[in-house]
Order: sequence, then C-alpha cells, then structure tokens
Amino acid sequence: VVLLVTAIIIVLFLVYFDEIYNFFFDMAQKYGLSTRVFRKFENGVLFDNTSRQKFYNYSFDILNSSSSNFVFGTGICKDRILLAEQFSNTNNAYAYYPHNLFFEFFLQFGVILGALLSIFVVYVIIKSLFSKIDREVKNFFILFLAVGFVPLMFSMSYVTEPLFFCMIGAGINCIENSKYHKTIDNTH
Repeated sequence: VVLLVTAIIIVLFLVYFDEIYNFFFDMAQKYGLSTRVFRKFENGVLFDNTSRQKFYNYSFDILNSSSSNFVFGTGICKDRILLAEQFSNTNNAYAYYPHNLFFEFFLQFGVILGALLSIFVVYVIIKSLFSKIDREVKNFFILFLAVGFVPLMFSMSYVTEPLFFCMIGAGINCIENSKYHKTIDNTH
C-alpha cells in the first residue's frame, strides 16, 4: 500500500510538475521570498556551484591580501564590502559573505581569533552531542544545531542569523546540564 501510494504521488508530481513549480514560484514572488533557486533551475544550473566557489576564492584572496587581514581579519561586516568590490557590486554589499561559518570567522577575525572561535564552536557541538543529559535537553540542542548551524556551512551568515546564537546557548546549556548531572551523580 505504501509503495502504491508513493508511486501515485510521484506520477502525479511528474505529470503536474509545471503547475506545481509555477505555484511555488508565484508564492515565492508574492511573499517576497528569494526566487534565485527557481531561476537557477530554469537555467539548468541548479547544482552549479561556481558562484559559491568564487566566494571562497575571493575570501581566501582577501584574507591573504595583507598581513593585517591574515592576523587580525577585516572586521565584522567589512568582509561584505570587500567581497562586493570583488564582484563589482558595491550597491548590495549585504548579500556578499563567505557562505561558510568558519571561513567567515577567519575572514572577519583573522587566523588566530578565527581559529579560536572555530574551535569553540566545534567544542560546544561535540561536547553537547556526546554529553550524558536528559533526552529533551539534547533534542533541544539538536534542533538548534540543525537550524542554527548546518545552514551556516553552506549559506547565510552568523551575523544575521540569531538561531546560531540560540544553538550556542543551547549547547552551553547542555554542557552546564552535564556538569550538574555529574555533581549529583558523585554525591549519591
């Protein structure tokens, strides 16, 4: 029954693909959402990652452009201006960032502080995932990990993403909760 229902849904999806596509495209336009993915699909370059690779390359070039940028970074959000200049679009600097959390740390804060921030984030994630705490607390952290961290590895910026900071807070809560449980376990 499950296979039959799945097959029917797939067939209906394929038969009515244009209508479904147009419906979601119109909804995105109506509510002011990005239509970039739709345009990439229409142009046949949905999985083409050349623009993202340009962001990485330009970010690396900016980081290595001076010893000051390498050691101290460009500063928060100045990286956007420098990347917008690389793309010759200084009117919309808001949209230009490295598209990777760790690369953004290195670019904004330099290699030393960027590495320390990256290590801190990885520490919080690993410590929280492997801590022995209540299942509900861990599920809360995993939820924020999924919505506040994972997208930052491919798109979005921590500067404009409050869910990242919620994930850090939830992770620190897991770590503190784990320490609290160890204290209780040791006293009994």
